[in-house]
Amino acid sequence: MEQETHLNSHKENLGKFQQIKALKTLDQKNHWNKFFSKLLLIGSSGFFISGVLFFFAFNWGYLTNFFKFGILIFLIAIGVYLSTFTKLAKVYQDIGLLSSSILVGILFVVFSQVYQTKADDYKLFLFWFIAITPWTLVSKFSFQWLVYFVLLNTWSIFWLDSSFSPSENTLYLGPIMIGVNLVVFLVLLLQSRLLLYRVKKYLWLIFYSLLCYYSLYVLAVIISDYFEFDPLYLGIGLFGVVTMIALHIVSVKQKNVLHYSIVLFSWLILGFMILLRCFDFYLVSYLIYTLYWVITGWFMVKMVNNSLKKWQNE
Repeated sequence: MEQETHLNSHKENLGKFQQIKALKTLDQKNHWNKFFSKLLLIGSSGFFISGVLFFFAFNWGYLTNFFKFGILIFLIAIGVYLSTFTKLAKVYQDIGLLSSSILVGILFVVFSQVYQTKADDYKLFLFWFIAITPWTLVSKFSFQWLVYFVLLNTWSIFWLDSSFSPSENTLYLGPIMIGVNLVVFLVLLLQSRLLLYRVKKYLWLIFYSLLCYYSLYVLAVIISDYFEFDPLYLGIGLFGVVTMIALHIVSVKQKNVLHYSIVLFSWLILGFMILLRCFDFYLVSYLIYTLYWVITGWFMVKMVNNSLKKWQNE
């Protein structure tokens, strides 16, 4: 009797497990279907904008200024109208707003070429960045924020290149890029809380990758012998280390294996840069470098696996 009861209980648990597994599989399929549908829509939007660009490129000499500006403003207005005043599905509204945001940049380029303003590259990206800021702040579309981040980083790099000497640009690029990306991402987090939606995982991934990259850039400049020892360089190097420590702590609190792995790999790269500074490129150095990557790579995989098991059991 007890065996039959135990067998029935086991069957019920097995049935529940199979149901949960089936629901998870169905949820994953729905997730991928939504992803590919959005990808198709975004790709179509990209081809449409590319068609507009090629149209202007091949017919530039035959178009009047009135037509050049008129068609662009008309397309921007259509995109804004579709995203604001229609009852289309949200994904179509987001695509309309994203298309309008990109067309704004094309409008600035056309204006610069028609009137020969001779404006610096960074001014073009700055005006573009400012123009789409209101749309981005009210948008829940992650690709809109992705374009925003691309414009931010492009403008910042061009501005630094035109405002500082090569040596100053090399030194200040990392800290300034960390600062501007951190500020904009904090604005994104605040906006997501106010509008009650979650920031997409790939935006978190891009944010971590950018900050780790610029932190390593800062430390590479300080570690190299390009600059002499100076308290300013020491402070900037400390800023890079603090940024990486903060990213490490946040990734552990988030219990996100991918973010944690990116930060760990950044620490390994930092250690390798220190080895390069100490040993340079000699015959024995290659053996040291190989041993370093084999040992630290093994430890990294071990740490990631242990953390994954720990977080799954919590």
